[in-house]
Amino acid sequence: MVGLPLYVLPLGDERTASSRARVYALLPYLQKAGVDCRVLSPYDPEALAPVLDSCAKTPTLIIQKRLLDDRWRHRLVRAGVRLVFDLDDAYFAYAPTESPDRPAHRLRVAARRRHLARMVQASAVTVCGNAFLAAYAHRLGAKAAVIPTCLDLAAYPQKAPAPPPAVPVIGWIGSATNLPYLEVVRPALSALCRRGVPFVFSVVCDRAPDWPDLPVRFVPWTASGWSAALRSFDIGVMPLFSDDWARGKCGFKLLEYLATGIPAVASPVGVNGDIVRHGENGFLAAASGEWEACLERLLVDPALRRRIGEAGRRTVEERFTADRAAAQWLALLRQEGFT
Repeated sequence: MVGLPLYVLPLGDERTASSRARVYALLPYLQKAGVDCRVLSPYDPEALAPVLDSCAKTPTLIIQKRLLDDRWRHRLVRAGVRLVFDLDDAYFAYAPTESPDRPAHRLRVAARRRHLARMVQASAVTVCGNAFLAAYAHRLGAKAAVIPTCLDLAAYPQKAPAPPPAVPVIGWIGSATNLPYLEVVRPALSALCRRGVPFVFSVVCDRAPDWPDLPVRFVPWTASGWSAALRSFDIGVMPLFSDDWARGKCGFKLLEYLATGIPAVASPVGVNGDIVRHGENGFLAAASGEWEACLERLLVDPALRRRIGEAGRRTVEERFTADRAAAQWLALLRQEGFT
């Protein structure tokens, strides 16, 4: 499939979770299929200049979750560049660290919504991580396709079999902007702690939660250490609020647990309910009592942890691998004549 060059502007480098899953993991498969992928520096303010200078008559540029300013967007459109916008977050909603009660946050979200709408409407197609985001693009009259977030399984070796630990580790991995979600699971952890159920809560992040009342183990996230930290978990959790920002999430954290063979408990919000079959390959918990019950079942039953973890790994192998996502991208590129 040799054709026109395909430029890609990622949100960040491979330390950025969404870029790692939605760009860098797919590149080997696209290049093997003959696509001339040219990845631009995510940190160079003039990174888009080569696209404008391209010898291709109508170059194609995939923009991964970046809201270009009006200057660059207008220059690209005037030059005839075909834009493909990749979106895996509900930028039109309030993030967990934002509140409509704060004027500064209202202004910030309003500006983000304007830029997002312009990006979607300027793009030939918006590739969305889930149907909720695609519905937003459709409401703007834009063309949208759904390609879920997938993982390069080679980067997720399974947790090695080992004797059950005396004190199991419940874990969460993510960025500090998502720490507010841990308040969803905190009452259940507190209840388990009061009842004397042994566990350690491991948080792999760039900032530790301030929870002096609970047995929290903070592990700083590093590019070289996150994988080993993930495999140290015996149970993974993905708590979410039930709001539009959470409904726009694409299950990356949950898929990381499942790919590693770690049984997971997640809020039944957005794609989590599509990924998890409750009691088969994971557990879904809404109310605090449900979180407590699901976590306790897994904490006291090593055989259940192993069975659920194995089923979770199979789920990723069957539905959420990078080669599957790359095949969907190739089909879209062919269909739209982008290469």
